[in-house]
Amino acid sequence: MPVPDPGHARSREHLVGELPSPLRPPGGCPFHPRCPEVMDICHREFPPAFKTGESRLAHCWLHAPTRQDR
Repeated sequence: MPVPDPGHARSREHLVGELPSPLRPPGGCPFHPRCPEVMDICHREFPPAFKTGESRLAHCWLHAPTRQDR
């Protein structure tokens, strides 16, 4: 994302885990192999869009209204 101050240093977040094969993507959420917040449901089901703000949506089980760490 562009930064108004080009001299501003930003830290980068490095994801751990293996990048999934594009030829054989994992079941459930495609990001679960590298997600630090992965839950059991992430392995089984693709998350629907959950409203996270006035005009924002997220396809992530962490934003489920009745999240119970399924």
